[in-house]
Amino acid sequence: MMKYIVSIVLALGLSAQGQVSLAGGRLSADALLWVSCRWQQGERGGLHNSRFDFYRRAMFVGLSSQVHPVASLRMYFDAAGVSPYDLYLDLRWPNGIGLRAGQFVPPLGFEAWTPPRELRFIEYSILERHWKPWGGRDIGVMASYKTGLFELAGAVVNGNGRNTWGDENDWKDVCGCVTLKPLAQYGLQFACRAYDGRYYKEGVRFWNAAAEALFERGPLQVLAAGQHAVWGSVIRNSFQVQAACGFLQLLEPVGRVEVELLSEDKYVLGVTGGVNLLAAGDLLKVMLNYCYSRRASVLPENRETQQVLTLQVQAAM
Repeated sequence: MMKYIVSIVLALGLSAQGQVSLAGGRLSADALLWVSCRWQQGERGGLHNSRFDFYRRAMFVGLSSQVHPVASLRMYFDAAGVSPYDLYLDLRWPNGIGLRAGQFVPPLGFEAWTPPRELRFIEYSILERHWKPWGGRDIGVMASYKTGLFELAGAVVNGNGRNTWGDENDWKDVCGCVTLKPLAQYGLQFACRAYDGRYYKEGVRFWNAAAEALFERGPLQVLAAGQHAVWGSVIRNSFQVQAACGFLQLLEPVGRVEVELLSEDKYVLGVTGGVNLLAAGDLLKVMLNYCYSRRASVLPENRETQQVLTLQVQAAM
């Protein structure tokens, strides 16, 4: 682990832009290391548990190649297991039309498409559980169109998650997102998205619809989102508001409130607060998050409370 940290910190001195150019600029490399420690304490059904762990969350390495003025290749993987996260061909024309094929993040909203190094919180929001079945990445094709006032993106994917090239049923999942930017000069964007697919061999239906608003201007970022998700006969209505604001380009307090309403039970409530120390922007930062969550249930054995304190060091190039 130490050799990973040393190599990335040394690379920071080579590239203030957080990226290294190779092969005469035709190939660029980037990397991201997350090292964390976590204390968590919980109670469920009258039983208590507590633990403390050190761990390496991820050691991502990315390679991008511009093979043609409109064509590029992208590979993004965890160096520990050489397991690809992104692996796709990207075509982008000057008129705003784009086409992507391979393994990638489908159009699942602002939070899903935020580059990992730019995330303000250590963990994703409660909505992430129900963006789509089997994780945020999938294999398929995506078409997009961008203008100064709006963006459109639609994808057809297997629906089985990353690194699963075969489909477990005869269905393909479809999803799309519309982003409106009429007030982009003021830092405000709106988006609505939807996903429809099948999972398991039986083809159980999953679908969702969501609306989001993002305000980002200067050091302040505010994201609000609501999502309605249906897994077979189970309904999840999730909502979240999160904010981050930097001071003196060094400290960035963050906060999030999220709630999920359960059709077969009651609700899950989560509150997260923390601060990011931006030693070198997103290239080198220390993130501290405290999260309290509570699940209210009609069944005593399902009632649960948990508090988690996480410290994470991020080094990137």
